[in-house]
Amino acid sequence: FTYNIAFHLLQADADKNKSPFFSQVEQFYRKSWLNNRVYLTGFADMDVNHYGKPLLTVVTEHQLGVQIAKGIYAVAEYRYNQYVSKKQGFGFGLEYFIPY
Repeated sequence: FTYNIAFHLLQADADKNKSPFFSQVEQFYRKSWLNNRVYLTGFADMDVNHYGKPLLTVVTEHQLGVQIAKGIYAVAEYRYNQYVSKKQGFGFGLEYFIPY
């Protein structure tokens, strides 16, 4: 299991729909099973808006992958984004993984 957390004290953003300056807490995780044939990974970005509402804005993404051939995974993904009107979304597809 891998888990990382980072705090970015000050970020600037040119997006007119966001606060021009904000702090961000960024979290990432990954867990794999069956010798990396199945994995769950994702992130959560929590933006602290210094000028404006809401005070905390969240974007998360979570992906489940299952290996179906060498380097090829079937994936299912869930995303939640408070910055857009359609906040939740699901995706399904194939992923080609190249280790480096």
